Amino acid sequence: MTVFKDQLSRINIDPLINDGQHLLTMLKGNTENENLMIKSQQQQQRTYSLDYFDEARKISLVMDNLRSAKERCFQLWHQKKNRLEQNLQLKLFEQDCDRLCAWIGNSRSILGPKYTEIGSSCSEAMQLLAEHEQFAKVCLGNETVIRRTQNVGDRLISSGHYATNAIKTQMNRLNDEWQNLTRLLDNRTNILTASLQFHQKADEV
Repeated sequence: MTVFKDQLSRINIDPLINDGQHLLTMLKGNTENENLMIKSQQQQQRTYSLDYFDEARKISLVMDNLRSAKERCFQLWHQKKNRLEQNLQLKLFEQDCDRLCAWIGNSRSILGPKYTEIGSSCSEAMQLLAEHEQFAKVCLGNETVIRRTQNVGDRLISSGHYATNAIKTQMNRLNDEWQNLTRLLDNRTNILTASLQFHQKADEV
């Protein structure tokens, strides 16, 4: 894209515009000379022949088309550049969401087999709770990464990204996965806490 912009910048239409202006000046001068020869004594305002205006219009049209064509090329370049940048932003965002969702899924798979373990004694329940709290701490430590990724999605949407719907879908998916994991962690904490309290009371009896 940069190479194309450099090539486009090197296209100099100024000499053609200058030639067109010079040609208009020459035509105007010739027409003025003709009008001086044919104007009447009563006519004080200089006039130009219809041929001059017709030719001047053609030359001006060519110059306008040159300017418009170059400006349009730059506009197309900027549009293409913005689309490529947005494609890259979308790809990176999707990769981040996929990576985080995969990590969340792996964390759930680790938590799953132990979910209903409550321990058969006070010491076992205490150990399970301590292990779970450490695991939960590691998981919840990634909340900053989750929020930062969500913020990236919000910024992309607010910037007018063309794939707003796709970005929202990824954000909702990531948020749902994260909420499910934190809910499981909280439930597991409550279960083990209740188990520990139960065994402690049982030991007191």
